[in-house]
Amino acid sequence: MENHMKKLITLIIVVLFCYFQVGATQNALENLTLQRALDLLDSTNLTLQQQQIRIEQASRELDIEKAGYFPNILLNGSYTYTSRVAKFVTPFAPIEIQAGFNDVYDANIMLQQPLFTGFRTINQVRSAQQSLKQSRVHRQTVMNDISLSIHNIYYAIQLNQLQQQVLETSMARASNDLHSIRNFFRAGQSSAFDTLKVANGLLSLKTQLNKLSHDKQVLLTQLAYVLNVSRINSTDLFSPPDLVITLDSLDIYQALALNNRPELSEIKHQLQSQEYQRKSLQSLYLPQIYAQASYHYARPGVNFFQDKWMNYYLIGVNFQWELWNRNRVSNQVKLAGYAVKILKQEQEKLLDQVQQQVKEAYENLQSDKDQIAFLRELVVQEKERYRITREKYDQGLATTLDLSDAENALTSAELQLQQSYIKWMQDNAYLSYATGRMRTINTGKEN
Repeated sequence: MENHMKKLITLIIVVLFCYFQVGATQNALENLTLQRALDLLDSTNLTLQQQQIRIEQASRELDIEKAGYFPNILLNGSYTYTSRVAKFVTPFAPIEIQAGFNDVYDANIMLQQPLFTGFRTINQVRSAQQSLKQSRVHRQTVMNDISLSIHNIYYAIQLNQLQQQVLETSMARASNDLHSIRNFFRAGQSSAFDTLKVANGLLSLKTQLNKLSHDKQVLLTQLAYVLNVSRINSTDLFSPPDLVITLDSLDIYQALALNNRPELSEIKHQLQSQEYQRKSLQSLYLPQIYAQASYHYARPGVNFFQDKWMNYYLIGVNFQWELWNRNRVSNQVKLAGYAVKILKQEQEKLLDQVQQQVKEAYENLQSDKDQIAFLRELVVQEKERYRITREKYDQGLATTLDLSDAENALTSAELQLQQSYIKWMQDNAYLSYATGRMRTINTGKEN
């Protein structure tokens, strides 16, 4: 019986372990592409979810302002006890008459409709509409910022993987060189120092490769954090030879930025919202007119001399005009005007900043384009140099130092070329950000 219980407990543990392992595997992302990472933003990123809530909040604020178009309906009830009531004696007979009663009851329903508020309601509604548009555009601004961060992390992972490939190829060459040098050492044609130098170089490559492996895991955790997923096991790897290195003119990108940058639309809506707020404050200079209607059921009613329940209604117009308030309204309008001026200056600064970002990204891409052309040629030359040096070394016409220098130079050139590829892609992503097209994946020509 005891053995059966142990087997049952073991089986349960194994099943639970397999269940959680399968769940963890399902939550982990394999061979994640850049496009897939961007597509996950809407559904996983917490910052974007917060922005969506702010949009809904702005929508409710708009509904609140629109309520000013409609009448208010109030249900009131009151009870009043008066300790003394008016009494008078008729001149024709010694009769004392009481005008009113100690206990007064009143139940009424009132309707109040704005007729003219100095255009305050319509300006408040328009201001709320602009705030809602600003919230929607701001979400796109936040999405662009997060997308740029994802691009940078993703391309850093790509660079890490490309560098690992270069180092693995370099290690293969170094291992082959070490094998040849050991053969020469056994034949008495090279020294132990030469063997040690190549072996140390191979160990150095292994050390660099090990560090890159750990750095990649850190980058994967950063990407998982931005996407709000449990784990990312791997990403795909692009092929640098397929990279198209072309650029359009700077004027095209400047025009795209002016049309597409969400920050420019955002500050425009913010400015318009503040303008309408200023106009709504100016409405206080004008009279406020309301229509009112109420239905009463009271005891006593309109007849103060009869202590009984009566029903009646009242209809009227309420007019109010604040003629003097010690410049309170005037100062409020001026404060709103200052806010408008500040926003206009911010708009000008933002325009200059956007233009500067486009120019900076464009110049960096021009530099990247030249560097890639130079480094591609350098890699070809270094490969040929290593091939010649290796042949001479096999023939005894080159030293171990010559072979090591050729190997190191080739590895360095290949690493620089991979860095230039990734820098092109990062700067290309920044140009997309600067022109307001961050969600477009650009691995080659801008489109």
